[in-house]
Amino acid sequence: MKKIWILAAFVLTSAAAYAQNELDALRQSQPSFGVGARALGMGSAYTSIADDYSAMFFNPAGLGQIKRFEANLGFDFNQYRADASYINPTTSASIAGNALNSAGLVIPFPTYRGSFTLALGYNRLRSFRATQEVNAFNQNGSVSDWFLSSFTPSFDNSGRIILNDAAALAFNQFLVSDQGGRYVNPLVNRGQVQQTSRLLEDGGGNAFSIAGSIEVAPALFLGATVNFTNSRYTYNRMLAERDVNNIYTEFSSLSLTDDILTETNGWNAKFGLLYRASDNIRLGITVETPTLLNLRDTYSTRLQTTYKRPPQGTTQTSFSDAFDGDFSYNLQTPVVFSAGITLEESFLTLSAEASYRDWTQLSYSADGNALSDVNRRITADLTQAFGAAVGAELRLPTLPVRLRAGYSILQSPFRNKLSNPSQATNFDDARRTLSLGAGILLQQTLSIDVAYLMTNQLFENRLYGASPIITESIRNNNLVLTASFRF
Repeated sequence: MKKIWILAAFVLTSAAAYAQNELDALRQSQPSFGVGARALGMGSAYTSIADDYSAMFFNPAGLGQIKRFEANLGFDFNQYRADASYINPTTSASIAGNALNSAGLVIPFPTYRGSFTLALGYNRLRSFRATQEVNAFNQNGSVSDWFLSSFTPSFDNSGRIILNDAAALAFNQFLVSDQGGRYVNPLVNRGQVQQTSRLLEDGGGNAFSIAGSIEVAPALFLGATVNFTNSRYTYNRMLAERDVNNIYTEFSSLSLTDDILTETNGWNAKFGLLYRASDNIRLGITVETPTLLNLRDTYSTRLQTTYKRPPQGTTQTSFSDAFDGDFSYNLQTPVVFSAGITLEESFLTLSAEASYRDWTQLSYSADGNALSDVNRRITADLTQAFGAAVGAELRLPTLPVRLRAGYSILQSPFRNKLSNPSQATNFDDARRTLSLGAGILLQQTLSIDVAYLMTNQLFENRLYGASPIITESIRNNNLVLTASFRF
């Protein structure tokens, strides 16, 4: 499921530093809403309920409550919309798609007393699908400012520029010069350019999971899930600048394109406890271990420039250069703690839960301490975050129909606002999700459930370096359909 406080928060980055920063680390470890339309319709407040297949995601201890074989199949239909305000105009962009949400089997084993249950299956952990568009006239700046401030020129033994970052491409195309080991004299030095940016992200993260639960004492269940994860993420951003007012005698336009493919595999575990304190009260606690990820980035950056007349020292009016490469590294995500309580009456179930994680525990590792600076930024920029969720389910007395609603909130992982680094993030920066759902039970065997999730968040990001801030309003809509068959 999509977690939107990360996915559009990108800036154009130096490919010499590959794709790793705190935003990339957050993307790979972003918390998922979960699986199963019943759980999602109740706002994912499911840690202390966990009495169907989705227990292997929310609280594996709850699998011990299942007394019959259960087969599960679910689908997720997603629409993402971003309204991005850059300088003055607001530009909208949207993207939609669908994916398998879950598929698996729960197997209870006969026992002399208590219960012993195993489950295995596929779960969709997250979607990386996102988009952003901006189009504005920048009177005071250009991406050339970023070339000068973020890079240091490097030359080979014959004095040729080494094309391993965006500024080196700009140098090779006469947009900047070199003096005393730094970039100077940008050709586009007064701003006054029309800037257009188009971002497209896609892919997702999955887990193949094995879970088990045992009733160690009457009404007390312990369980564990082991997840073997993998993901594929693609990133494409094109930033263009044009001299629409003929401010410059030579420069006409440029286009800078970044493409990144990140492939990951890893594993983690989740341990749970569920206690049925009475016929009406259930308590649940879970601890999720860090996910240990192996990642490989394949990246490519291309710069294309056109001129009204050839720059001094050349006879060309158009240029195109690119560089590419790959990089392998590791990432460790934070520990996650969750606890919940459920109150159940004959026709009504109420559930609430809280979660906690410390995002400063995110940690990269690579050969030669290549990412130590990024780890320091993670510690400085990120913070602890709490989450909370509530949900309700109403069972109609004369019909096999259940109606559900829920609400969840998750604090921003960032310590301070981008536009005001001295101001801490607050409720406005939190991810907020409203859930509605319904289900029907046929012949006490087949359950068909549907859930609708509407997620909203505001956050800030930049196109590059010190560009003007983009303020985005994000809305993410998910429709999840699940069928469960018990036999």
